[in-house]
Amino acid sequence: MTKPTNRMNHWELDRVHVAKPLVVVALIAATIAASVLLSALIIDAEAPPSELPQGVELVYKSFIVPARGSARGDATCPVGTVVTGGGTYANAVKATLLVLDSKPVQDGARSVWRARFSNKSTREVAVGSVAVCAAAASPSNRRGSPRTKPAVG
Repeated sequence: MTKPTNRMNHWELDRVHVAKPLVVVALIAATIAASVLLSALIIDAEAPPSELPQGVELVYKSFIVPARGSARGDATCPVGTVVTGGGTYANAVKATLLVLDSKPVQDGARSVWRARFSNKSTREVAVGSVAVCAAAASPSNRRGSPRTKPAVG
């Protein structure tokens, strides 16, 4: 009976030497492709859609939630617009982050989307709120307004 060896013949050795660099190149290419795709997704997450209706805009407010702390941020609509919707976003990797509030608020004359977060992790986290703002309707063009005359017909 022959004893098994760990030696390879020249053909097998050449195949391993060729295969290892190809695997390394494939892994590097896959890593680069994944990071490009991920960075494109992150950039697009904060870019406003290209086809918003006329008179509608997105307003972003970025802020930091400290480690084991909480924070609040208001995305404030410009004068003459009101908040019609909104939400939150976070750049949290391996963090325990809670959204405490995500809601519209009328703060005096300001129309805002307010976001509150609580961070249970040991590192700070970048977060934000986003408001969908639309042109405010004037009292004269609201349906049911006393200034609106009914159609005669």
